[in-house]
Amino acid sequence: NTIAGKNVPLIIKLPGQTTGKISHKASSHLDIMPTILNLVGAKVTSPMFGRDLFGDSSPFIITNTYDDNFEQIISGDLKYLNDNVSLKCLRYTTKKQQEIDINTCNPLITKRNIIQNAVSILIKRNLFNDYIETK
Repeated sequence: NTIAGKNVPLIIKLPGQTTGKISHKASSHLDIMPTILNLVGAKVTSPMFGRDLFGDSSPFIITNTYDDNFEQIISGDLKYLNDNVSLKCLRYTTKKQQEIDINTCNPLITKRNIIQNAVSILIKRNLFNDYIETK
């Protein structure tokens, strides 16, 4: 993680752990829960924000302003932008971006909707335990 350009380490130590592993992946506070759930052997059966830092999944990042005047969704080499004036879908390659057909970003929008709906239900109905099955 970085704050004002500074690297901020995240250290997770489980009870009885004697060895460690270092990950240099870019991450945020949203990645803590999926990472810890994986480390303790919990199986998550619902979508969630963030990703397991030791897993293989590519980041799925959603940002928007509190007044919903701007939204971006980034996953892999795709970026969806909505500034309430225009919608754009961009594909990133080495050191450049190219605007592409907006429909190419539909899977990003669908995944965002699934995650947001699941989180809304989780919070409103206090269903956290129903979404986790331990191994």
